[in-house]
Amino acid sequence: MPEMTCRSSFRSGPGWFVGMNGSITAHCSSESQNRSAIAASTLQTAALNHKTIALATPWFGSHPSFAATEVILHLFLSADERRATSHVPESERQATDHRQLYVGGVLVLTVGLWATSSLHGVSAPVVAFAAALALTLPKLSGVSLKAALREVEWGLILFLAATLVMGRALIVSGAAQWLAAGLLAHVRVDLLRGPLRVAAFIAVVSVLAHLVITSRTARVTVLVPTLVLPVAALGYNPTALVLLCALGTGFCQTLPVSAKAVALFRNPGHPTYDARDLLLLSAVLMPLMVLLLLVFALWVWPALGVPLGAS
Repeated sequence: MPEMTCRSSFRSGPGWFVGMNGSITAHCSSESQNRSAIAASTLQTAALNHKTIALATPWFGSHPSFAATEVILHLFLSADERRATSHVPESERQATDHRQLYVGGVLVLTVGLWATSSLHGVSAPVVAFAAALALTLPKLSGVSLKAALREVEWGLILFLAATLVMGRALIVSGAAQWLAAGLLAHVRVDLLRGPLRVAAFIAVVSVLAHLVITSRTARVTVLVPTLVLPVAALGYNPTALVLLCALGTGFCQTLPVSAKAVALFRNPGHPTYDARDLLLLSAVLMPLMVLLLLVFALWVWPALGVPLGAS
């Protein structure tokens, strides 16, 4: 079998119920009932406990991974490359020197300080900054501050900072909530009759949300109160809908700006993938992701005790 040369490129409140032509509001006979429905949905959503996650999430996690691997192998590798075996040269074992011990010690201390931040009160960014400075002592780490600064991907850092600011601005300004409420207002309630239609609606919106909101945390923060809970008031289990929404928002590889990891591994110092590769991959993976979400929401999770219908 030929030696494979890896090709990196694969080349709040009753206002939630306004809209949808007033149809959702009509399901409650009074404002008091509206508020009760919201409260009940919120309490049921809070019931997404460790047992539910332990049962429902791992079952879903492996399937998209296997599907994505197969898609990447067949989209971006030739038949010969798929049959080839990777060859990783063996590295010579060397004795540990003082620099390796120092760097390892700084790493362990940094992780320890991150894990115990509630005890000492030092924020994670301060700890990380101090650790970075400690690693730029040439006599101890072998790396100078000047040399380290030259290797920093400043453009990537600025990009990540900009995406964080954009995500925060969408939340604080209310723009993200406005977009979600606007979407809900233009969907007729009769289109959300039946588990299949509801699951498809939540799945598609959740999967597509990364094109507008780059932060996954922000996507869930916006979609749960403005989209999931109002739909749950139609008689569906909010726990199942929140789970469906949370997993759907994990899809985020359509554009280089869609996720920090996508941007980070796009520039590792050698050519990898470009925007066209990501679009091609997403065009295949997105329908598969929605299909898997529907299969799990309608059949697998109910069998594990998380039905889509109200319990």
